[in-house]
Amino acid sequence: MREKQNTVNRWAIVISIWTFFLAIVFSFVSQFVLAQVTSTIITLIVLLITVFTGIFFDLIGVSATSASEAPIHAKAAKKVYGAKKANELIKNRDQVANFCADVVGDIAGIASGTIVTILVLRMVAEQEMLGSTVLNIGLTAFVSALTVGGKAYGKYIAVTRGTDIIFLVGVVLTKLEDLLVFPKKHIKNVK
Repeated sequence: MREKQNTVNRWAIVISIWTFFLAIVFSFVSQFVLAQVTSTIITLIVLLITVFTGIFFDLIGVSATSASEAPIHAKAAKKVYGAKKANELIKNRDQVANFCADVVGDIAGIASGTIVTILVLRMVAEQEMLGSTVLNIGLTAFVSALTVGGKAYGKYIAVTRGTDIIFLVGVVLTKLEDLLVFPKKHIKNVK
């Protein structure tokens, strides 16, 4: 029991540090990079990408908690491509859910709020509008509704199809590892 508590404590510290640095990156992108972009359309596209990133990662986080172990174990036993990684995701479901839903999801929410502010300021400056408060409230309400509605629908999908989603994530992560990180070398025994 004590070992599990130490693991949980260590994870909380590590994820807090990761969150700190990821928040810096997201904030930098949303503030300084978007300040250089003069197009309202591009800023709106970045806003939508940020919102949908939060929804997507929330879907993965909830899928990790709702996925069934047995089908993934069966695929891993048959050495189905991606099943081993999916099995790792399920074994670490609390950490996967925390990272995906809390870290990425919450940072995306905070970043989208910053982007809304930048978008409103840009639109007010371009159109010389006086109604920045109404525009800010309207855009914030729209982004909030899109985020909450998207996450609600995503949770439905995650609960009903969690095992399939985690398996697919396992396949994608395995493919990324094969392509980018550690390509496996097949060595034949030579006699």
